[in-house]
Amino acid sequence: MQALQALSRFQRLDAGDLVLTGTPVGTAVSAPPKPAQVVSSLLPDELKWKMFFSRQDQNPKYLRDGHVVEASVATDDGAINLGAQRTVVRYE
Repeated sequence: MQALQALSRFQRLDAGDLVLTGTPVGTAVSAPPKPAQVVSSLLPDELKWKMFFSRQDQNPKYLRDGHVVEASVATDDGAINLGAQRTVVRYE
């Protein structure tokens, strides 16, 4: 909601507009620290990428099978409430 309030200060928002705000900090793939990048540059590409994705997979902020994502659209005062959506993450 804070992102929409900030955006609406300089951008007109109309009913039905779709606003993509991205992901919360720490939930996207992140580059390893510079020293690790230098060391990994000495490794074969296949091993380097295997290690990289193994490290990323350990991020507890990533969605996992069985996690539940709930999203709702409403104003703080309850004057507008468009409902909620509940999605269970499933890996197949």
